Amino acid sequence: MKTNKVEELQIRLKQLSDKDLQTIGEELKTNRSIRCVCIEDPLRLESESQSIEYIINALKANQSINSFELHGYEDFSDCSHIVAQVLNINQRITTLSFASTSLTDNRLRIIIKSVSTLQDLVVQNDSSLTIQTAEIFAKLLRTTKTLRRLELLTLNQCDDQWVKIISEAVNANNTLHRLSMQFTSIGDKGAQIFGVMLAKNKTLKDLTIRGCKINNVGAIALAEGLKNNIVLRELDLCYNDFGESSDGGKAILNAKYNLLQVRFKC
Repeated sequence: MKTNKVEELQIRLKQLSDKDLQTIGEELKTNRSIRCVCIEDPLRLESESQSIEYIINALKANQSINSFELHGYEDFSDCSHIVAQVLNINQRITTLSFASTSLTDNRLRIIIKSVSTLQDLVVQNDSSLTIQTAEIFAKLLRTTKTLRRLELLTLNQCDDQWVKIISEAVNANNTLHRLSMQFTSIGDKGAQIFGVMLAKNKTLKDLTIRGCKINNVGAIALAEGLKNNIVLRELDLCYNDFGESSDGGKAILNAKYNLLQVRFKC
């Protein structure tokens, strides 16, 4: 941390003593090169709050940090109030990422409400989230003046109904440039809904629906929406149930604007 070249700090709580955490916290308060802090095993955020207070105070104080990530385990306890506390004070943090942290709908709601300048939000492999989370994202999209990237990754519960709720909100939003819903349960109906969204959308630049359950029927429906879209620049369709040479793939290539790059293989 004493070098000015370090921009990302990974804190593996299981491997650190209280003295280690105190030292890291004291240095992090004044370090101006760190931009991203990633905390692994956030169980200790709750279970050993006295020792972790050094890190929390540093996150509140260091206005150079703009990205905060939590990578945890399926059984970690609720630290949403601690995260919200940090975000309420340090409004320079504009990127949030959660992976395998057993987020619930309510915990996510508490965290999102605490930050008014959110630009990038990534949620990955959190099986406790329900359709209520789609509503939370929709509300965020309708009210935000800053969000530019939303990524939902490896969420099996994310299906066509999620797409309906989120896509309607995307078209009410004028800031979002990247939407990624990868390795989910989105199928042909979801692809059709995306097509309707794209036919009307004027701001989205990048759409990734990789690793879903879309086949030719969904691809052809998606192509109909692309006929009326000249804004989208990147469309990632890898690992679905159709390819570039299929009827669905051909329909997309025939419908797309010439500046749109489509990926069928990764």
